[in-house]
Amino acid sequence: MEREKKMKVAVIGMGYVGLVTAISLAEVGNEIIAIEKNSIKLEKLKLGISPIYEPNIQEYLKKHKENIKFESNYEKLNEEVKVIFICVGTPENKDGTADTRSVYEAINEIINNNVLAKDIIIVIKSTVPIGTNKDIEKLIKNNIILTVGSKDAGELIEKITISENKEINIYFQIQSFYRKELP
Repeated sequence: MEREKKMKVAVIGMGYVGLVTAISLAEVGNEIIAIEKNSIKLEKLKLGISPIYEPNIQEYLKKHKENIKFESNYEKLNEEVKVIFICVGTPENKDGTADTRSVYEAINEIINNNVLAKDIIIVIKSTVPIGTNKDIEKLIKNNIILTVGSKDAGELIEKITISENKEINIYFQIQSFYRKELP
C-alpha cells in the first residue's frame, strides 16, 4: 500500500546531511526535489549510487526512486514546493571560520528563480555562524521589496520563514531522523 504524498519538498545539497534529509522526508511520504550542482555526484545519484556511507542507504535510494527526483536546476523549485532545506557544505576556512559561500549561492539561486513568490519555508540545515540566518532573512526581504515594490512586499515577506539550524547527529542519521523534532 503506497503512502499518500504529503507535500513537495526541496533539499539543496546532496552531501551527508542533504541526502539523509531527502531520504528521511521521502520515507514519511513526501515528494522530494533534490538539487545537486556537482555533476559527478548528481549522475551517481540518478543511477541510485550513494556518494556517502550510511547503513542501508542504497536500499532507501532504491525504495524511493520514484519519490526523489535528482536535479541540478533550481527552476524545478517552482513546482509546488512548500519547504526548502538548504544542506550545502560549509567547510572551514584557513582562519577557522565557516565558508558560507555555498549557502548564499543557494539563497541567490532561490531568489533568481522567483521561488519566493509564494508561501515558502526555508530551513537552513547547513552549519552556519550565529547571525547568518538573520542576514539571509534580510537579503531575502530586501530582494522581495526590490522585486515587487515596498507597497506589495509586506504580505509576501510575512509568508517566508527562515528556520534556525538545530544540532545534527552525524552518525546513523536516517534512524535518528525519526526521533528528532522537525525544525
